[in-house]
Amino acid sequence: MSETGKKIGWPIRVLLVVSLAFNLLVIGLGLGIAWRYGPGREHRPPPTAIALFLALPEQDRVMLRAASHQASKDERERGNRSMSAIVELLKARPFDPEGFAAHMRALEEMRGQRSASMQQALLSHIAAMSEDERAEYAERVVSLGRKSRHKPWRD
Repeated sequence: MSETGKKIGWPIRVLLVVSLAFNLLVIGLGLGIAWRYGPGREHRPPPTAIALFLALPEQDRVMLRAASHQASKDERERGNRSMSAIVELLKARPFDPEGFAAHMRALEEMRGQRSASMQQALLSHIAAMSEDERAEYAERVVSLGRKSRHKPWRD
């Protein structure tokens, strides 16, 4: 008589697969945490422009975002046309590097105009604050810098 091997039932197989998936999840989380927060990682505060924006109260950020989005609707349409132009420039035979460079400069100028309009809106908003509101705002900006683990902002 031949010896027949016992087969593992399907509930055991499911349990083993779930266990493997859970173990891989835990290992992945551990590696991700070590990679993100491990030694040699400098956790710097946000860039100045972002810190100035994040330090605003939520309702002020919503208002500035809404103004920015309203202004950027026209820019999105120009951006869509610009992408079509870029594709055409890339497909052109022979390739026109000067035309492509001019188009890229125009895109950078559009980006600069958007940044300048956001800076102006932020400046107008800060200028409209009372002295006490600006002092509280300054403290929030400083507290964002203190959230860095390794290199706090220095005055």
